Amino acid sequence: MFLFDIFFYSFVAIITIAMLFVFRSSAARSKLAKTGKAIVVLLGVLAWVWLVAIWILPKGSKWQEAVNLPKHLSTLSMMPATDADGEQLSYGTDEKQYMLYWPAAGNNPSKDKVIFYWHGGGWHTGSPEQHRHLARLLSEQGYTVYSFAYRLGPTYGYDAIREDANEGVLFALEHLKQQGVENPKIVLGGTSAGGNVAGLLAYDEQRWLDLKLDRNQLKGFFSIVGVLNLDHMEQTYVLQNYAGLASDSTYRLANPIAYLSTADTIPLLCLHGNKDGLVPIGGVESFCDAARGIAPNDVHLHTFEECTHLEVGSAWYYEEDLRIGQDSVLVDWLARL
Repeated sequence: MFLFDIFFYSFVAIITIAMLFVFRSSAARSKLAKTGKAIVVLLGVLAWVWLVAIWILPKGSKWQEAVNLPKHLSTLSMMPATDADGEQLSYGTDEKQYMLYWPAAGNNPSKDKVIFYWHGGGWHTGSPEQHRHLARLLSEQGYTVYSFAYRLGPTYGYDAIREDANEGVLFALEHLKQQGVENPKIVLGGTSAGGNVAGLLAYDEQRWLDLKLDRNQLKGFFSIVGVLNLDHMEQTYVLQNYAGLASDSTYRLANPIAYLSTADTIPLLCLHGNKDGLVPIGGVESFCDAARGIAPNDVHLHTFEECTHLEVGSAWYYEEDLRIGQDSVLVDWLARL
């Protein structure tokens, strides 16, 4: 984050000086010079609009989340690697059909306690590498972790992402068998769009049958700022590219709340901020309310007051001040399963 700040504020300072030079210089005579001056002014105006927006936009606004997103994504991508950053395994031929694997570590490692995790990014961006902090944390707590990549929009939508989730899990289970783990205890989880991908698998009973998997191995599902009820989402291009229009058949198929049934008594943990400007908290509240009607003692919604989507989701990986319990709540919940 510090490097981004240096670059951004240096750019603002340089482009501001350039604008002052343009305003004080004599009128350009050539078309090229006029174009150059216009570009400088345009970049300067955009930089200052962005800077002011960062300062004044209120929490809970999608625009506030949006103007902070470039800084957030660049910081995640620039986080330093370590020797414990997972082994890459491919489950398909596409460059996005891979996973990062962390064997269980810590004081009480267990090969058969397995976490399958999907990253966020609005189904259009993101990678397992951006969530290495969380994967390492879970590995250090003694869990075997598989963090999945998947094909992304706008080229791919719900069908391809669903297929990748299926193939990734089957590959990971076979990988576990090669290590002598025949009956793992599985927890599914994801952040933001990844919470949607994981939730769809967690609650779709027919899908488990089609994949010839034993759903009794599923011990829990956790969502970090996850998209669990599409009916509460704004109908943006990003959502429609993934799930289609609200009237399309794929829209219901891509909506986790549509799969809840009386058989769904698996423990559920949801972490969400009440100032989430990208995934309204009403969506996760409605999902938890519906799940609580089935299994009232196994549904836990932890709300972080005055916190945004980025803050609860993954900004706490690199910002110490934003580490306000996301890690401890998740670790404690996993320990009670």
